[in-house]
Amino acid sequence: TTGSGLGCDAAGDNGWPLCRGRLLPPLEQTAVIEFTHRWLAATMSFLLIALIATAVLRYRHMRSLLVAVGAMTLLLVVQITLGQLTVQYKLPGSIVMVHLANAELLLGAVIVTCLIAFGAALTPAASEAVRKALEEERTQRAEAGGPKGGDPAELVKEQAAIAKDAAKLAALISEFDTILF
Repeated sequence: TTGSGLGCDAAGDNGWPLCRGRLLPPLEQTAVIEFTHRWLAATMSFLLIALIATAVLRYRHMRSLLVAVGAMTLLLVVQITLGQLTVQYKLPGSIVMVHLANAELLLGAVIVTCLIAFGAALTPAASEAVRKALEEERTQRAEAGGPKGGDPAELVKEQAAIAKDAAKLAALISEFDTILF
């Protein structure tokens, strides 16, 4: 490894959340790598929080989705905490290992959440709930004068195609993760 996990560490400073006591890192390889990791993690956290809020506010009637979002929320909080502890305690192997393992669990929770949201058949009840929600949304759009869409069966087929694409994306992400790490 590059040792970049301590790239923002400075004397008298634990290196978190700032980088060597500053908002922007110095132009050194390890500092830039670590800071880029932090910004990507912060961006991903923001997007996951938006997904969580959307699921809770708009799809709270879908129990399976809320369970997946709850797991994702817990894993996100744990991941942020582990990231901070990893830097604070200067990259101890045990914390780094748990941090990486939790990242994989979080990725899995995100994939499951997306599969549920796009109607993947995790359980017949989950698929039926997604189909009903899509049908309701189509009806509301039609009543509001929006696009009519096709019949519910066509909409379900479209969502199944999206779910297949999401599964392919999950496989690609897993393959990419294996190649990099």
